[in-house]
Amino acid sequence: LEAQKNPLALLEAIKGSGAQLLVVGNGSLKEAMQAYVQENNLDVQFLGNLPHRQLPDVINSTDVFILPSLYEGHPKTLIEAMSCGAAVIGANSPGIREIVRHGETGWLCKPDPASIRSAVHELLSNQDLCNELGKRARDHVLEHYSLERIGRMEADLLRETALNQSVISN
Repeated sequence: LEAQKNPLALLEAIKGSGAQLLVVGNGSLKEAMQAYVQENNLDVQFLGNLPHRQLPDVINSTDVFILPSLYEGHPKTLIEAMSCGAAVIGANSPGIREIVRHGETGWLCKPDPASIRSAVHELLSNQDLCNELGKRARDHVLEHYSLERIGRMEADLLRETALNQSVISN
């Protein structure tokens, strides 16, 4: 719950929507977020940090997963949500837009409250779209981020590095 993750924009986006929000994690903005929730009478549950094994159950209990970050390196939480078959909304930000294909494996929006609100409304009002995005998201993750695929890529990289080392030292 840090500025880079853009959580205050997410809270503003759900204001007046009637949506319930589950927030996983902690950070320096937690108190400000709790105050905003109380002032605006929002339906938000702060779950704090959870053991990794509990995350699929939390993700699967929701209709949509949202990552409104201003930037990400390698958004593991997004990939985890996609692997659960969740319909995902991500800000069209570095790191996220490289993973999500808008309208195909998820939904991209600007990181501002109005755009996030529109994306939430679009997906929550169309269960068929959510189901299709979730299915394609899961297929995408299995194809590109499965443990087997990552293991093969790492093994290939190690072989290439070893080969390059022997060429350099000869």
